[in-house]
Amino acid sequence: MLFLEFSLVLLSNVCIAGEGGVAPDRLIETSTGVIFSKEVAVAKRVCASLRDCWNPSGQEIEILEKDLPRFLSESKIWGSAEISRNLTKYRFKYYGLKKGGARYIHVNGLCQKYWRRESANFDSPNRPMTDMGSCYFLIDYDVVRRKFENYYVDGEA
Repeated sequence: MLFLEFSLVLLSNVCIAGEGGVAPDRLIETSTGVIFSKEVAVAKRVCASLRDCWNPSGQEIEILEKDLPRFLSESKIWGSAEISRNLTKYRFKYYGLKKGGARYIHVNGLCQKYWRRESANFDSPNRPMTDMGSCYFLIDYDVVRRKFENYYVDGEA
């Protein structure tokens, strides 16, 4: 009986960990956030279907993160200056999506004030974010053109 219980626990851990030991609801955990799988992007309605999504690599995220500070420092959108000054205190959720044949990385940025307090929920792709001021922003990054689009900073908290 003990062997059976151990086997069930081991089997359930394999199912939870997913293929290659990566949790099935995310692709890669980085020092700055989480790259969610295309399956999660569909479930979160970031993409309409699996063919509208893709899985960004860690290298593609690194390039995005190098380009983001300059974009923010040049942006005239409310909250951008504050986000730019405090960018190292943000964590990010990344999703790969396709629009018109182009590959984009959709980014949800969340400031330390919230992700530290709610760290148990940060990795959840379904956490709603509203009325957080410049502590929450969304942006799409065209991987090939290395350009940002659809930039949105939440309203004043």
